Amino acid sequence: MSTTTEDCEKRYESIIAITKKLAEDARNGEHQKIDQDFSFQTTSTPITLSEAFGEKSDLIIIHNMGTICSWCTMWADGFNGMIDHLADRSAFLLLSPDIPETVEEFAQDRGWTFPVASARDSGFNEYIAFGESDDAYPGFSTLHKDTDGTIWRIATECFGDFDLFSPVWHMIARLKDGVADWQPKFSYEDTSE
Repeated sequence: MSTTTEDCEKRYESIIAITKKLAEDARNGEHQKIDQDFSFQTTSTPITLSEAFGEKSDLIIIHNMGTICSWCTMWADGFNGMIDHLADRSAFLLLSPDIPETVEEFAQDRGWTFPVASARDSGFNEYIAFGESDDAYPGFSTLHKDTDGTIWRIATECFGDFDLFSPVWHMIARLKDGVADWQPKFSYEDTSE
């Protein structure tokens, strides 16, 4: 029996409702107080966690695995097209385990227009129990800063194939043969991953 467009639409509506509920549960779940002002390295001046907020009360931190990961690179490339929209609502910072020179050179080569820094030796990822600062899990965290300067981790999510944060998988999966063995690459001029 074949699936109809109407069946797909009903399931999609159901997925949207579940996704909204998941976001609400993440926002309203247990929040972690961040009681130290972590420092992240750049090639110029280090940036502290509190400074990363700028004038905003919310911050999205991308936990990127660095230059070794073509998957993390694909996610970050996608943020480039969304940064103005995200920055309208929240501060944004990509953290990498690479040394500052490598992080900034890679970001420049990729054309990333958002702030980047090195989390190497910062202890931040360990503190929020999301990998290690020198070997990050891929994903993101949302943080909030109260008017008194208290910082809270609101939610943390992982990145991976078919997550809710990259449309690439969802679109490719709807091709005739689906995702098959496709994987993101650093460059589509060659076959390296």
